Amino acid sequence: MATPSGRSLQAKLMRNIMVLAAALTLSASYLGARRETQDILAQVQTDGVALARSYALSAGNAMMVSAGLGRVTGEARRSQGIRYLKICDADRRIIAHTDVDLIDTIDSGPLIEEALGASITVVDRGDRPVILIERARRSGILKVALPIIILNSVAGALEVGLDLAGISQAIAGAWRHAAMITAVAFALGSLVAYLFARTITRPVQQLVQATELVASGDLSRKISVTSKDEIGLLAESFNSMTGELAAAQQMQKRMFESEKLVALGEMSAGVAHEIRNPLGSIRTCASRIEEIAQNDQAVAKYASIVSREADRVDRLIRQLLSFTRPAPVDFQYVDLTQIIDEALGLALLKAKLAGITAEVSYDPSVPMVFADADRLRQATLNLMFNAIDAMPSGGTLGVVTQLSPDSTSIEIAVSDTGEGISEEFADRVFTPFFTTRSKGTGLGLAVVAQVVSEHSGAIGFACRPGGGTVFRMTLPASPA
Repeated sequence: MATPSGRSLQAKLMRNIMVLAAALTLSASYLGARRETQDILAQVQTDGVALARSYALSAGNAMMVSAGLGRVTGEARRSQGIRYLKICDADRRIIAHTDVDLIDTIDSGPLIEEALGASITVVDRGDRPVILIERARRSGILKVALPIIILNSVAGALEVGLDLAGISQAIAGAWRHAAMITAVAFALGSLVAYLFARTITRPVQQLVQATELVASGDLSRKISVTSKDEIGLLAESFNSMTGELAAAQQMQKRMFESEKLVALGEMSAGVAHEIRNPLGSIRTCASRIEEIAQNDQAVAKYASIVSREADRVDRLIRQLLSFTRPAPVDFQYVDLTQIIDEALGLALLKAKLAGITAEVSYDPSVPMVFADADRLRQATLNLMFNAIDAMPSGGTLGVVTQLSPDSTSIEIAVSDTGEGISEEFADRVFTPFFTTRSKGTGLGLAVVAQVVSEHSGAIGFACRPGGGTVFRMTLPASPA
């Protein structure tokens, strides 16, 4: 079951990390821009006070000689960045101004009044000049007022207005710079958040997908372990769990099959006992009738059919008993190639009658195997007979043995060039008594699966693209 994208662990991690990154970035950018703005304004105020002191000194000298105030305001008028400069006497009358129309008027501003009432000691130290900043939307004025001191008395006051248009642009640039840094940092933070979340959640997603597959019955799913952290330990535990579940499932399946065989064996033994007694009488009577009616060909023919069919029923009972109550296995080290070759010799007698040729390839590196020779020969012969029956119009019987690259197992492949096996029958091929042939008993491949299980091996099949089927029987190269 897929998790909605908005509720996934990766989305939650990314969202939380991005929110934290955005908060930290915005805070840092805001504090940085604010500090830069404060530094700019502080520097402007320092420069404005120094300029005002310079003009106040010049104005004081001019007032002492009663001449030269026009030069002071004229110089200010020509200077860039100065909006106005006004000089007042002790009665707040404007005696000089960059705007000549305001001369001889009374100043009503609060800065001149405050400057005129300033303490001389404070002015001498320069600790507290009178400063006012008037900010507009895109500009502003920095107003600085200072008393004019002549012979240790306040003779007047000076006020200068400095244009902050350029300063406002610098401050706006600082905030734009902070916004750009915020955007770039947020983008990089988003990328880091994505990569970090992906690194954390990708193994978890793989684990979730594997868990869903296991829940659906696929116990072959494994997770690649790429780290030694908690996620890696979790993956190792999951792989161990699925391995144990698969082993338990296989054991349960074998126990179920064993229980079925035991029940079938008990039933078969009882049925065989009840059938064989009358069957023996039927065969005896049929043989006697055949002897008596030698001159009557019709009677002799029917008696022969009865005898032959009785033999077929008896053979079927023996096969059933052999499957449900197999003889004890006798494991010894045997030559696998020799066993397969002996089975092939018997199979070729039937194959030649159907116009079937054989292609054989034995791996010379195949070692001796620990097996029951008779049971293994029977299983191999059953596979060959099954392949021959799949080619009623002739074909090629293939027999190949091969040792695995790691020398731990041996594969025996028996193939045919028949029509192949339909998908609807694929999962029932090794089921006892299942057959698609009118004359088959359905026990041949079931016996093969039984023998392979006795030898701790595996059996499977596949349909070849060009037609036909190949059965692969895998046995351990050494005792299991």
